[in-house]
Amino acid sequence: MNKQSAKKIKYVFLLFGLFLSVSAIGQNKRPNILVIMADDISRTSIGVYGSKFIKTPNFDRIAHEGVLFTNAYVSNPKCSPSRACFLTGRYSWQLEEAANHIPVMPPKWKFYPELLESNGYTIGFTGKGWGPGVYYGEHNPAGWEFNNFNLKPPY
Repeated sequence: MNKQSAKKIKYVFLLFGLFLSVSAIGQNKRPNILVIMADDISRTSIGVYGSKFIKTPNFDRIAHEGVLFTNAYVSNPKCSPSRACFLTGRYSWQLEEAANHIPVMPPKWKFYPELLESNGYTIGFTGKGWGPGVYYGEHNPAGWEFNNFNLKPPY
C-alpha cells in the first residue's frame, strides 16, 4: 500500500467519524448505526449501486435513508483480517497475529463496537461477526450474537 492509498483510507475513517459526530450534534437522540458487511459480494450485486439484474429493495431503502459509501474498499482480501481491520481501525500490517486467515485477536486492542457499547449503544451481530479465529473477550469483537428469531414472518 502506498502513502497516497494510506492517506485516503485515513480520510475515509476521519470523514465517517465526523459524519457520526456532526449528525448527532443538536439531537437529543443518538443516531442508529447499522453496518452491513458481507463476504464475496461485489458492488454490482446490489441495486443501489446500479445492479439491474439483482433486486435488493431493502438494501436500497436503507441506503437512501442513511449513508452510502461509494468509494470504500477492503484492506485485506481475506475475511477475518479484513474484518479485524474494520473493527480496530488498523491496517493489515499492524494486525500482528490477527492478519492470519485463522487469526488470534490480541486482547490489547479495543474494537469500535466496544466503544459504542461503553457509550450506551446496544451492539450485536447476526451471521458471521468476526471470525474464524480466536478472541479473548467476553463476546465476539463484532458484538453480542443475535442469531435467534423470536418472531414469525408475516407470511
